[in-house]
Amino acid sequence: EDEPEVLSDIPVVWGVLRDSDRIIAQAKAQSLYFFYIDHAYFDRGHGKSYRITRNRYEAGPVRDCPPDRIAEFGVNVRPWRKSGREIIVCPPTEYFMQAHGCSDWLETTLDALASYTDRPIIIREKPQPGETAVPLETALESAHALVTHSSNVAIEAACLGTPVFVNPASAAAPIGQADLSMIETPVYPEREAWLAHLAYSQFSFDETRDGRAWRLLLESEERDLV
Repeated sequence: EDEPEVLSDIPVVWGVLRDSDRIIAQAKAQSLYFFYIDHAYFDRGHGKSYRITRNRYEAGPVRDCPPDRIAEFGVNVRPWRKSGREIIVCPPTEYFMQAHGCSDWLETTLDALASYTDRPIIIREKPQPGETAVPLETALESAHALVTHSSNVAIEAACLGTPVFVNPASAAAPIGQADLSMIETPVYPEREAWLAHLAYSQFSFDETRDGRAWRLLLESEERDLV
């Protein structure tokens, strides 16, 4: 809301509201780094943990991180479910589609799925504040797969054992698939290295306050890719 015409520092933005996409576009035009902050992958909630990424909206390629923070954030992983009938489709919000230029995502996705499968399709919109919705865990009990752009719902689904199909930019892309023509043949990869990487891509409020988050971000830059 208050960005100058020409950026002179490295911008840090929160979420896709308040025209943060314009600030990011300006940073790219000036060949500047930018840092993006949003809700965490695990242990979500204001004042708790947040994800922080450099020059992207989501955690990128998986880096070799120790597994200690997986337990610290209370991540519970279930075995892959290799049976199920319906496909759950979770469309992006209007704000997200505007920021990412994918206003026709739902229509395009449904058309593609119709070409490759005759399974029942359930569209699950993001619940609004105060709105009652079937818990995701319950909705996935008989699901064959979940399809979304890059919503955190893909992280939750993969942890609950449901295969995911996502945009390549999604943090779930390393353990999911982007090609909807493969909807009948999901993959069931190992998830530990991916989970450890995500856990090292988010930080508690205290870690952000006292500088540990910055140190861990710098260390992550030096870690090998898996």
